Formats: sequence, structure tokens, C-alpha cells
Amino acid sequence: MAKYTRRSLTRLVPLRARIVAVLIACSALAVGCRSERREPAGTPVPFDSVFTVSSWTDLLPDSADPIGEARAVAEWNGLIALADGIEGNVKIFRNDGRLAETIGRPGNGPGEFKRPNALLPLPDGSLGVYDFSRQTFTIFARDGTYRRAVAVPGAILGRVSLVDSSGTLLMPGRYFDLPPDSVRTPMHVVDSAGNRLHSFGMLPPIIHRGEGSFELPSGLLVGNVWVWAARTGNQIRFLDRTSGRTWSVPACDEVYKPIDWEPMAHAAAASSETSNWMRQQMWLTDLIPVDTAHFLVTFTRWNVGPTAAQYWYALTDVTGHTIWCAGPTPVRLYTAEHGRAIGLETDSTGSVRLGRFALREPL
Repeated sequence: MAKYTRRSLTRLVPLRARIVAVLIACSALAVGCRSERREPAGTPVPFDSVFTVSSWTDLLPDSADPIGEARAVAEWNGLIALADGIEGNVKIFRNDGRLAETIGRPGNGPGEFKRPNALLPLPDGSLGVYDFSRQTFTIFARDGTYRRAVAVPGAILGRVSLVDSSGTLLMPGRYFDLPPDSVRTPMHVVDSAGNRLHSFGMLPPIIHRGEGSFELPSGLLVGNVWVWAARTGNQIRFLDRTSGRTWSVPACDEVYKPIDWEPMAHAAAASSETSNWMRQQMWLTDLIPVDTAHFLVTFTRWNVGPTAAQYWYALTDVTGHTIWCAGPTPVRLYTAEHGRAIGLETDSTGSVRLGRFALREPL
């Protein structure tokens, strides 16, 4: 039998076939390393091209206690919990939209709220509610009765996440017991008693004027990767818990168009200019978990029509690759577990309906 060296085998393969093989290998390498290429997702597609509507349900609160501001929405024991940041309570709705009960009331006492802004259904069937103004995380039993509250000394405006089964929480925001030079350290891991275990991460650098004034972040644990972002800007930051590697990637450049504004000589003029800037500016308002490898980035622009707000969503993976951007839409999504989302739409009269959606294409 004839023996072939590597060089003689190479001669037997036609040049064109070798070129094709190299191109295929390079293409496969590019796909495998697409997170390094950071290709833009392109022009945003319509919301209904990526989500299909499963149902719409009108929410029917008590006429004496309307929905003031839905800061958070979550499924809880087969019901829908809604944290109302204006009315200072948590409204619980049945699946047909009727009000089942109201948890909490405005105040400073046990089980009372000033500005509830985050909901966390817990594995034992209880419900955790974070209050931004009172800086407390309150837990209610499955039947809605007050169980306990823990103090969390921070300005936590982002989503509160459960890190492990022991009750460890991830709370993104400003933590007030940190030294002043740590103000841009946004990620805080807190135990079930409210004790801060450690803080880490840095917010993305300020690029456009005004971004440093409104830097309260959102954050998540996606698989084994910490993910966080500032509210003004579109830079998503990542930290791999295993390797310690960190990186930063813009989300949906085609959507985020920052508006710079000039400094004003007088405080009143500056305040007016800031208000105008805030109405026009697009804000990164939420990071929504989807599965162990994907999350949604929510962009919001307020005061843009009869619905008062429009939303864009970027489906992103844990490498930082933006898969698609969708919007604008008047629908604000709150959850998207495993591609099944819950959102609200508010019309010009203040009526609120709850929508259930599903991704058209499985991940």
C-alpha cells in the first residue's frame, strides 16, 4: 500500500477544494466568535413580528383605588401581582382581570409602602416587595399576610433577583453604606437578613452629557454571568462568575440615539432644559430575564403620544450579541420567562389591559 505524506496528500486535493474548505472553516470560526464581532442587529423590526399575542385581559381595580403606576408585574401563585408606585400597594388580580385582593397600604409601618417598585415571587410561595422610598424588602406569606421586612439601605430602582435557594438577593442600585467614591459601583449581593455580602462592578463611562445624572442601573444573573447597565446609555456590562472576565457591549445601536444638551447659566433654565431632555431622551429602563442564556433590554421614551410612552426591546445573549431589536410599541413587558412574556398597555384614559405574549421563534 502506498504511503502518503502530509505534503503529498495536499497535492492530491485540488486548489479550489482547499480554498472552499478554508472559507468554510473561517465561516464557522466567525459564527463561533460572533460575540467578538459585535455586529449590529439592524433596523428595529415590528414588535408583533417577534412576539405573538396569546390573550388580552382588562384589569379591573377598585374604583377607589385605581392603578396609578405599575412599577412591577409578576405571576404569583396563579395570580397577577402589580406593584403600584403611586397608590403605595400591591394589587393582586385574577386571570380574568378582576381584583382578588390588595396587599399593603401607604405608610411607614410594617407591611406598608411609599413607593413599591420591585416584586420577587419566592420559591416557598411568598412574595417579596422592595420599596424604593422606604429602603425595605418586605415578605408576604402565600395568603397575603405580612411576614417580615428587612432594611436595605440603598436606592434600588432595578429588578431584584434571587441568586440562590438560601434567599441571597441581587439588588442593583446605589448602596448608601458604601464610601462616596464607590457611587458608581452598582451590583450588590444581599443575604436574606438584608446584610450586604459584597458589591462589585462599575457603570459604563459617561459619554453623553446628562448620562451621569441618571445612572441608577438594572442588573441580572443570567446563567453564570452577571449583567448590568445604566439607565442613561446603551452599554451592557458583563462579568463571568467563573473566569472573572468582564466586557462591555452596546445594545441595539440602531435604537438608542442619545441627545446631548448644553449647560445652562441659570439653575431654573438648567432645570427646564433637563426636563426637556428627559422627555426626548431614550432610557434603558429594564433588563428582563428570558432563560439561562438570553435576556431582553428595554428602552423607553416617555411623552410620545396618547399612550405616554413607547418601548423598544433588544433580545441579547450572554456574550453581548444582540439578536434582534423590536419596536416601538405601547406595550411594556415585565416578564419573559422562557419566551412567554407578560406586559401592560395603558390607554389615554388610564385603562390598563394585560397582555400575554410568546416569542414567534424558539431560542
